[in-house]
Amino acid sequence: MTQLGGTQISLGSTLLLPDIERSGTGVPKDQMKRQLSLIPNFYLTGSLPVHIPTTDDKVAVGLGITSPFGLTTEWAPTSSVRYVTTVSKFEAVNVNPSLAAKLLPSLSLGIGVDYTNLYNVESQSEVNQALANGDNSPDGKSKMTGDGDGWGYNLGLLYKPWEKHSFGAAYRSQVHIGIDGTTKLSNLSPSTQANYNFPESSYSADAHTSVVLPASFLLGYAFHPDSRWTFLADYEWTQWSVYKNQDVTLSETDPNRLTLLTGNPAVNTVRTSKNWKDASTIGVGANYKVNDSFQWRGGYAFFEKTAPNNTFGPDVPDAAIHLLTAGLTQSWSSLVFDFAVNGWFYANRRVDNTVGNASGASVNGTYKTFVPAVAFNLTYRAR
Repeated sequence: MTQLGGTQISLGSTLLLPDIERSGTGVPKDQMKRQLSLIPNFYLTGSLPVHIPTTDDKVAVGLGITSPFGLTTEWAPTSSVRYVTTVSKFEAVNVNPSLAAKLLPSLSLGIGVDYTNLYNVESQSEVNQALANGDNSPDGKSKMTGDGDGWGYNLGLLYKPWEKHSFGAAYRSQVHIGIDGTTKLSNLSPSTQANYNFPESSYSADAHTSVVLPASFLLGYAFHPDSRWTFLADYEWTQWSVYKNQDVTLSETDPNRLTLLTGNPAVNTVRTSKNWKDASTIGVGANYKVNDSFQWRGGYAFFEKTAPNNTFGPDVPDAAIHLLTAGLTQSWSSLVFDFAVNGWFYANRRVDNTVGNASGASVNGTYKTFVPAVAFNLTYRAR
């Protein structure tokens, strides 16, 4: 923010259209529903009437509002993975007020607060009543919804020891979020009602779970050989190993109902093992300034996979990713328009595990994912 002059307001969005399919020898071919996801962002930067004695620069202030998680995965209720997942939503908005100051001509520091509102958590799957009852009961439906929020912080550093070289570092803390909601079952067959003590064909219970959004650390470098070219490289580490288990605790004590709900008449918590791994990302890019009003840019990044084979699930079809991106900037006196086209090329993920076996399902097979995306931002600069 210390590099920006005056007041700037930026509004934009990223549009994604994931294409995911599962196939393989002896595996029914399943296609995840294609649906457009829109991830908005808003940024406001300016300065406070406070000067830093060492540089006489003002303290910069900013506000960022982003949606770090906006994707939905949806498999058909007739797919072969339906007893593991049909719908998975994890949608959040992050509000990040921050301050930054140029302490020395070559050194700027920043600090911010993260408020994350996880406003829509939803998990749906089909219930294999035929397996549970040993008869020909049709599938039932299970749906959990909830929401929650949490706080974190972030730190940033920009060091420019020479005119052509810049170094940056940023840290974002964990955010712990408790999620309160409801679990609902519907279309319970007469035999399920009789065998598991459900008085009606539908059922509802309070549910609680939690999630830890991972900490991350980023290092970046920029080289400016002349007034037109900028070359960039960065490395990011994300602490995905915090995602060890997903526990959902239900407000239920009836042992018969718990037998269906959790698989254990004495336990009211469903535990799903995840055991994700910390992951690294590396990226390179270049920016070319054609003139004072027009720029081209492009880049490449590689993301490590996080989910191990033995806990992989189709709700988050994780794999290593190759990202290619190209974009442009068109500037006018007070307006700046940024546009980018991205291609997220996921490596084919071959899966062989026991996830879903207890419910009569299998998630095994080869997952193929491609996510095209376009992004745009419009910025107004008041100087």
